[in-house]
Amino acid sequence: MDSFKYQIKKSADRAQFEADKLRRLQKVRAEADQVKREIKHETVALGQKALEIARAGAALPPVLQQIVDKVYSLEAGSKSLRDQMEAIRAEVWVPPAPPPPPLAATP
Repeated sequence: MDSFKYQIKKSADRAQFEADKLRRLQKVRAEADQVKREIKHETVALGQKALEIARAGAALPPVLQQIVDKVYSLEAGSKSLRDQMEAIRAEVWVPPAPPPPPLAATP
């Protein structure tokens, strides 16, 4: 009987251990995800600041200037696509002309 009680206690202890382990893992994962979001936010802010500096006419190191040039190129492409979308939206359907009346038969 003691062996049965031991097995029950052991199983309960194991379940408690696994539940605690999962809870701690989820907590740390949530913290890690929050840090990732903050890193992404700060990286975007850094990029925006670099673009502001470049647009103000300041010289950038070549590696940053290449990235800025790529962003400028992407912005130009984006504008072109937006212009195409506006042109498509402005299109108006024109119904086809009605068919000509049938020719009278000649005797």
